[in-house]
Amino acid sequence: MIIALIDPREYDLIRTQDARAAHQVIRKGNPEMPMLQTSNNETGRGNILGLIDTRTQQRAQVFIPTAFAKDTPLAGPAAGVYVGIAGGNVEIAQASARLLPEALTEHLKASLPAILRVPFNTFCKAIADFHASSESIRVDLSTPAPETPATRPIRNRSVRIFDAASPSGRVELAQDSKLEQLSGLVAAGALSALPPEVAALVMDKFMALRFAARQGLAAKYPVRASASNPVAIGSDNDAMMQEANTFVAAMKVNARTVEQAIQICRDVITWLSLACQCTTDEAFALLTAPKNAN
Repeated sequence: MIIALIDPREYDLIRTQDARAAHQVIRKGNPEMPMLQTSNNETGRGNILGLIDTRTQQRAQVFIPTAFAKDTPLAGPAAGVYVGIAGGNVEIAQASARLLPEALTEHLKASLPAILRVPFNTFCKAIADFHASSESIRVDLSTPAPETPATRPIRNRSVRIFDAASPSGRVELAQDSKLEQLSGLVAAGALSALPPEVAALVMDKFMALRFAARQGLAAKYPVRASASNPVAIGSDNDAMMQEANTFVAAMKVNARTVEQAIQICRDVITWLSLACQCTTDEAFALLTAPKNAN
């Protein structure tokens, strides 16, 4: 009997080839096994990181624009999530190449949360903190200052005139009102009687006026002396309101940024649920479990 000696390196090669062959046979013979493919598509504004189950054609995408939340506390944590998803796609590709399908899902349930758990939860906390800070400012500016004996008659009269006006007259009155008049209308909930788009614009104006008053912008922008006002008494209302309106616009941008950030979190959960072949609730639990849960 002749015994053929095989180099150990050749043996390892044969085992690898056999495993790959078995991998292919199992995938062809059992269509229930998930087959995951990753993608990375450049958009000009950033990369879309994609994942597809070729068996079911289910897809998941995570898109975090390169300039997302620029100059806010969310920018760094968002970049961390991007790095985590990109690393997760690499892990999926590598694991799919070396593991049999029945082992792939369990492996990814352990490896992917370990990659993403810290950046995901850091991002979520940053969103919550940023929202709390922005929302406290919004609530303060959208709430009238406490009335005083001097302002009470102004506010009450504004509400009486508003209630007696026609629908078109109410719109005109609200748009032309100054801070104390608007304070009376806002406190009485009168803006709900306006068309929604008009009410939104009037509320923006009210918040800008509140900001200008709170910040003392009238003193910051004194009127320039001119032929018609040689003593320069008063304030430059246009300059004052420009700064106030800019602040309100930035506040609204921050609110949209929070909404976009929350959607990114949802997309990450969907991506993980597809990769791990589980529900989104289970994927969320994997991401938020303690570090040693694996």
